[in-house]
Amino acid sequence: MSTMRHLIIIALLIASALTAVASPLPAIPQERADSLRRRQVSYDGCAIPFGALATQATRAITGRSSVAGLDPTRFIASLILYPEAWVNAPIIRVKGSELRRHLHITDPYISPAALYDTDGTYIPTRLFTDGPDADLTPRQRRLNDQILDLDSRVELIGRLVEGTLFTPLPDHREEERPRPSHSRVSPRSDFAVAATLSYYSVAPWRIWSIATLSLSLLMLILGIIHRPGRLATPLTILIAATATIVYAWQTIALGRPNLNGDSAMM
Repeated sequence: MSTMRHLIIIALLIASALTAVASPLPAIPQERADSLRRRQVSYDGCAIPFGALATQATRAITGRSSVAGLDPTRFIASLILYPEAWVNAPIIRVKGSELRRHLHITDPYISPAALYDTDGTYIPTRLFTDGPDADLTPRQRRLNDQILDLDSRVELIGRLVEGTLFTPLPDHREEERPRPSHSRVSPRSDFAVAATLSYYSVAPWRIWSIATLSLSLLMLILGIIHRPGRLATPLTILIAATATIVYAWQTIALGRPNLNGDSAMM
């Protein structure tokens, strides 16, 4: 389960939201979001553009590429600036049908406020079954996994609101200024920023997976009909070249070689 600190932060936001007058969800101007997209932040020891972090955070929380008509940068920045308003919006994706049934919802999305009782108790805590997996029923293990998945999304919101998920970096194009001695993350070049933003926008790993599967099926079909001909070698080279390009692109986007095969930051 997520740390109690993050749960308390969201509970306090809910309490303050109860006294607020209902109004449309506030959002920063699009012009401001456009200027923030390329600004770099320090996340997990690497410098990345805020737009890339916002894209991954939006997908991690909602499973979508946009929320309420807002692009990821505008959504995450608005969530950080106006948490009391967004706490009642159904932005958290609940994957499992078992957990949705216990939460009494049919839609796969729920608001942070709906995860708390009127006394401020985090509802999933009551649904979680402690104990070794061997002592749990398949349904209990399935429900626990779904709760932990939900809990990671709630914790991510808590870290965004608390301001502990990332640290803004100075613009490398500005005059060089002394950085705190504890900071070892340097802003990246304009080329690296552009490559990172395009990487998380295009999602080339998905395109590569689909292309590889299609080409592999084509080679299999050609092999079955005993007519691989001269296509086998070019197709193999194409698959290898595409994989190399995507891996190099991913290395630039992540700021380091990715050895675990995970294309996401969070």
